[in-house]
Amino acid sequence: MTPDRMRASEIAGLCAFGFAVRVAVALLTPVPAEDAANYLWMAERFAAGDAASAVSEVFPPGLPLLVAPIVALGVDPFRGGQFVLAVVAALGLWPCVRIAEHAEPRTARATGWLLALVPLAVRFVGQVYTEPLFATLAAWALLFALRGRHWFSGIAAAAAFWTRPEALALPAANLVLGRTRGAVALVPLALGVLLLAAWRAGAGQPFELLPKLAFNAARGDAGLGLDGVAWRTIAGNLLAFPGAWLEAFWGAGLLAIAGAWASRRGRDARAFAAVFAVAALAIVAFLVRRRFLVAWLPVLALFVPVALAGLRERTRYVAQIVVVLTSIFGCLRLEPHDRHAERVLGEWLRSMLKTGESVAGDMTRVIWFSGGRPLSPRHFSPDELIEAARRPGVRFVVLAGRRDGRTAIAESLAPEFTPTGLPSRERRAAELRGMIVLERR
Repeated sequence: MTPDRMRASEIAGLCAFGFAVRVAVALLTPVPAEDAANYLWMAERFAAGDAASAVSEVFPPGLPLLVAPIVALGVDPFRGGQFVLAVVAALGLWPCVRIAEHAEPRTARATGWLLALVPLAVRFVGQVYTEPLFATLAAWALLFALRGRHWFSGIAAAAAFWTRPEALALPAANLVLGRTRGAVALVPLALGVLLLAAWRAGAGQPFELLPKLAFNAARGDAGLGLDGVAWRTIAGNLLAFPGAWLEAFWGAGLLAIAGAWASRRGRDARAFAAVFAVAALAIVAFLVRRRFLVAWLPVLALFVPVALAGLRERTRYVAQIVVVLTSIFGCLRLEPHDRHAERVLGEWLRSMLKTGESVAGDMTRVIWFSGGRPLSPRHFSPDELIEAARRPGVRFVVLAGRRDGRTAIAESLAPEFTPTGLPSRERRAAELRGMIVLERR
């Protein structure tokens, strides 16, 4: 072992620190993200043995499959999902450190600590996003690629594909590093793609290799849609990209840019840059969101240590302190606590429902906490919401305070629905979030 290489016990300590930070922030997170409600519903269906319903969602099943066993034990799905992700994300620091050592052993230790505190990577565990799991699997895929173990890299990429379809960008590293030998990584990845498509088809869904791609194209707000290329959207996405990068990675993102420039002629750097370039093209063609960038945290593991090594010793220490302090501040920029009101209201609605009754509306977390299936991740028109409210079995309708036209929706439903008389706690919760709650007459 070289003097600069971290011992396994040191990395284990770093992982334990990463786990503790993520658990602490998770416990302060009031509700899951809106998309996370879909993941957790899928986990509940897997836990109940209803895999067909789970894979009917457009989301890949990787994270729900990991969370399902703990849900089956009776653990609250939200807290169970947070725990699973805290473990997985903390363990993901291990391959990131080894990637950093491959680039610059002298500053790999500092890089590991900086990556452990990237704010959104920490906060997304609490919100139960898929990005922390994807980042861990992508880190292993990239580490194996650096070591020339392309078959194992492809297996990790296949597992990452079952979490997020952006995993298709990962073999770019194998092809740059191993050229024809690196192409072997495509085999397990292709098998993973086909296996998931076959499973969904066997459960009654269309045989689609990329169901999320077709879904995103049909949303109507992407750069690349069913009607062709929306160049104005693409241009807006390009302009939004730098800001999203800074929001995603904070100070570590700035160091990564400097490190990428300093190492731009190296094959390792070109391999990682190729992966990120493919991923960035997909993001720009859809929508630029900081969360999509956080999935590529392991790419920073190659470039941050190079940037740190290029600084004078005193400057390096100052840079590390500044990044750590700003990252701690970023970790504590939590979701507004008033969102807990959605859980309060949803659980009360659940207690009021009888067999065969349900909740409709545009508050997907309220619907999930009430025991219903979360909404599909797209925009719903007023007419669609009115139609959903009028379906048989719908007893309550919950509308968001920020929705345009909610008064018109309530007026259209007035012959069939009336404002609900809520208990004091639930009434305060609804008022806090500006929600309208209607009940069938």
